[in-house]
Amino acid sequence: MYFSGSRRVGAGLDHAWAAERTARGMATFLVQPDPHDGLQAEHLTDVSTWDARLPRARAG
Repeated sequence: MYFSGSRRVGAGLDHAWAAERTARGMATFLVQPDPHDGLQAEHLTDVSTWDARLPRARAG
């Protein structure tokens, strides 16, 4: 989910925003929790798994 200031950008826009970022070569992962349940541990696991698969820049 992407937040702009204090208001949430619409869900349909989330996907467009992510597609734009991906097209520009920026890694993007959307988490869309159920509004009644909120962010759950499984969402954080999904993000951690996704992050672990990203290529790492070399320190240099």
